[in-house]
Amino acid sequence: LGAPWGGTVKSLAVLASGDNYGLALDLLKIREQQRATTTNHWLLPTRRAWPADHVFVSTPSYNYTYNDYRKFFTDIGHEDGWFKWQHSRDFLTDLPPPGVDVYCMYGANIPTPMTYIYDEGFPSSQPVQIVYGDGDNTVCMKSLSLCREWKDQQQHNVHLVELPGKHHFDTIYDVEALEIIQDILLGNYSEHQVNSRN
Repeated sequence: LGAPWGGTVKSLAVLASGDNYGLALDLLKIREQQRATTTNHWLLPTRRAWPADHVFVSTPSYNYTYNDYRKFFTDIGHEDGWFKWQHSRDFLTDLPPPGVDVYCMYGANIPTPMTYIYDEGFPSSQPVQIVYGDGDNTVCMKSLSLCREWKDQQQHNVHLVELPGKHHFDTIYDVEALEIIQDILLGNYSEHQVNSRN
């Protein structure tokens, strides 16, 4: 449900300048907590989902791509982040197909960050512009739909179930998503039925 198979660009902004998720929390204080967890480092965009030259973070002095993560961590004053990412970056690399029917469900058709643009205040200021693509507001479609690769790697079915207009953090409580999960568990799932809902 909303699995970030190829990471999320949002994790770079979280590590650089913090994200208070709309709450009245000091961004720089919350950033320290967000840098302390390994989850945000593990969620960095991967080469499986992104071309090597895609710019994830742009500043007046540098454009950061997948190949620039070490410089990114140095420039944001979080050198330890490089080692956290090194430790966790291969967790999903070469993940074998599960050998059972798979249902990948995720939100879609919602503007989702693909590139963050900062001014001279980087990394202690928020982005001044965000370039969006398709996704669930947190994870881009490039990452959400990577489980489709298993279609050609196993005999069991791989179902990609898009939930148009559903946000990443809302899908776990979404009535439509829960009904689809119930149908799967009861053996009543039908792609035609899901498509007619959308």
